[in-house]
Amino acid sequence: MKKETYTSNIIAQHEKLVQAGNDFQRLYPRIKERKAALSILGISPRTYIHWKEQGLVWHAEADTEKRTWVRLNLYEYVWLRCVIAMREFGVPLENISAFKAEVEKSMARIAKDDWPALIDRLKKETTCNQEQIENFERSIDRSLEQEENFSLEDKQAVSCFGTMINLILLLHDRINMIIIKNDGGFTISFNNELNPPKDSNDGFSPWTSSPHLTIPLYPFVVEMINEPKNDTHIQEWGLINANERKVLDAMRTKDFREIVVKPLHGAEDFIIELTTDENVMGEKAKRLKTILGLDEYSAVTIKYRNDKNLYIRNTRKL
Repeated sequence: MKKETYTSNIIAQHEKLVQAGNDFQRLYPRIKERKAALSILGISPRTYIHWKEQGLVWHAEADTEKRTWVRLNLYEYVWLRCVIAMREFGVPLENISAFKAEVEKSMARIAKDDWPALIDRLKKETTCNQEQIENFERSIDRSLEQEENFSLEDKQAVSCFGTMINLILLLHDRINMIIIKNDGGFTISFNNELNPPKDSNDGFSPWTSSPHLTIPLYPFVVEMINEPKNDTHIQEWGLINANERKVLDAMRTKDFREIVVKPLHGAEDFIIELTTDENVMGEKAKRLKTILGLDEYSAVTIKYRNDKNLYIRNTRKL
């Protein structure tokens, strides 16, 4: 993918995230906390250390810490899940290391590095005048100055890759990471499967006209939410609140007669009735956990066995 197209796509995603700024301020202080055990990814300590030495690991515990005590935050978990996927498809270590260096750049750095292309896009696709463009450039410079004092976790949150995870959590975007092999090696980019961008020259995006590897990020976030070993952490991460925990607890203990979830965007209601079918209960429990963890609902009503009701209204995403 051409550099200017890559920049255009990334900045477009960032603009969407700015609109969800308040929700991000609520969520970020929690999801940056390292609570997920490395072991749930199935990565051996030997492999982890090797990847660390090759520059594939976004976060590395201090050398004095035991390897078995490596803990990950949400950004690090999803990134390592992507590394596993890339290795399964034979992407060389050196290319993955290069991808990491690219996607861990901040949005401000990406904009600054390709400022001429961004100016061209602003002039073509917006009504920005010269003064507004100059103000935008000054704000980018200020952001870069502030980033010099950021912690690793703060840098992860404002990075290209972190922005994609934030979009999934806050706006329910189905973001894909795209790996394309060409004469120069491999290139990486992201797209939203519901609104994939097009190449500015021929009208076709590379992932519809060239062989490529697509790695969907949304399922990895869902996987982390549904991982049983993370059950004690999802409320601490801020992915569910106290009332949402009550719904999950009722599901787990079967202390309910019916649970009715009204999904966002007018989708058909998701209804769970008490059943003795353990397999169905398990799959529905995962789906319910995903809906609550990603705020993909407008309201939930739970009817308990004792005829009491609990009604939850999601005010953040209406």
